[in-house]
Amino acid sequence: AKEWLEITLLHVMSCTVATNGKDGGEIKDGDTMPSATPLADDLQEMSALGSCMFLLNELQGLAAEAAEAGAVPDNHEPDAEAQQAENEAESRKSSSFDPILQYPLLPSTIQAVVEQNADRLIEKQGEGRHQAHLQMFDLLTRSGGSSSSASSRNNNDNNGDEESQLQGPVFLDYNEERGGDESHLVYSMVLDHGKRRITIVFRGSVTAEDWKANFDAVHTTVDNPLRVEASSSSTDDNNDGPKEDNNMCDQPAKITLHRGFYDYIHKPVGGEKESDDNDEPTKTKLDEIVEKTMALLEENPGYAVFTTGVSLGGALTAVFAFFAAACYPSLGPITCYSFASPKVGTLSFRHALQQLETDRRLQVMGIANWADPVVMLPREPLCMIPCDAALSTFFFGFRQGAIYRHVGMRLFLPAKARSPSEISHTKIEYNCCRVFMSDLGKLYGRLIILLMHCICFVGALKENYRANHGYPEYWYRVQAHVQDFEGLTLRGLYDDFFEGDRTIVKTRFM
Repeated sequence: AKEWLEITLLHVMSCTVATNGKDGGEIKDGDTMPSATPLADDLQEMSALGSCMFLLNELQGLAAEAAEAGAVPDNHEPDAEAQQAENEAESRKSSSFDPILQYPLLPSTIQAVVEQNADRLIEKQGEGRHQAHLQMFDLLTRSGGSSSSASSRNNNDNNGDEESQLQGPVFLDYNEERGGDESHLVYSMVLDHGKRRITIVFRGSVTAEDWKANFDAVHTTVDNPLRVEASSSSTDDNNDGPKEDNNMCDQPAKITLHRGFYDYIHKPVGGEKESDDNDEPTKTKLDEIVEKTMALLEENPGYAVFTTGVSLGGALTAVFAFFAAACYPSLGPITCYSFASPKVGTLSFRHALQQLETDRRLQVMGIANWADPVVMLPREPLCMIPCDAALSTFFFGFRQGAIYRHVGMRLFLPAKARSPSEISHTKIEYNCCRVFMSDLGKLYGRLIILLMHCICFVGALKENYRANHGYPEYWYRVQAHVQDFEGLTLRGLYDDFFEGDRTIVKTRFM
């Protein structure tokens, strides 16, 4: 109740002071957003890049297994000819995965490894996922143009006959920090000279550490970087105190996020504990990724920064995009495509992120399949669920600050290709009655859908989960609805929305 009332009061105060833009914000005169690219192209490429992270994880695991199988102990000496043939077979199997371990890595190289080891991958992944991977790499390979200067920017001598593909996305690394036997916060830096963009791709849930972050749905309240930015940078010439800033005056001092996702992004590099010395703050994963991005921007001036991920990767990409845009303005505007993401923050987080959207420092599009149970979660911290069932119906309007919300543009993809997709923008509703009716209806609607998934637990939970949340399903639905996005760009959708055009982008309180 405190958080929702604070945001409402700040909104009313800001409206009485002055506001020139729509929806409580002012559109900047400077056009700083990256050049618009077709929304259909962006959705397909971002979906493919996010899905590739799961495949790279599997390929590296198979490479390790093949290398281990090829190592024969010295005291193991069976028949010489049979052992020689077995060693040669294991050596060929291991060498087929060697290109995966060498970076920079082209999509065509990954595609060749996938095709060469098709039998093993189909056995491990299934035919549907295998075909989806082939389609993804075919798209990424075709996205590369031809340029004689591309090869000079990437030291990849093993792919001399594929220089033209260096204009497409290139995986520069696969950052996998391991703690014991588990890997933490895996991401890749992808450079695309053709589209002049740098993309940070986060991997979804694979290890136990990933799942711990998912289930750690407790609130964590942190300082709002936009409020800190306004108080530290806005000073009056004739007065030492802060001067009035219409863009920041309605910002709450604190924002509340999902603790698991926030801590994962702000995890100390190398698993180190936080330093006791205030003069030397601990370097976090956020700092590490930003440093790499800034280094790439220095080498490639004028490039745009994108970020994407699927499932847990989608949640991490939203949290990273917000803090990177808020705390590191030198990165320039950031574009975020988040697939199958659970909710990452409450109304205060949405309120702060919308300020970055209004200032044209951040564009966010969350893509969700209809009936995907993950995007409906978490609703609130697990400790609040027992009392929620009894109190929500009567006190729902006074508990808005505790409920997790989606942010940015939202794209909903139905299962049937003939059903149209829907694009909307999340908003902050200040009318208590509308809040009550909207959330009350969605509460019971979601309970019914989640109950259906629980019933399927006895029989086909895994299949039902993959049918709505699996990354191949997201890829196939994006392909099925490509025509819905014809003539659209994410930048154009934001322009229309802030200019008051609601013909394409609807407003929804989610």
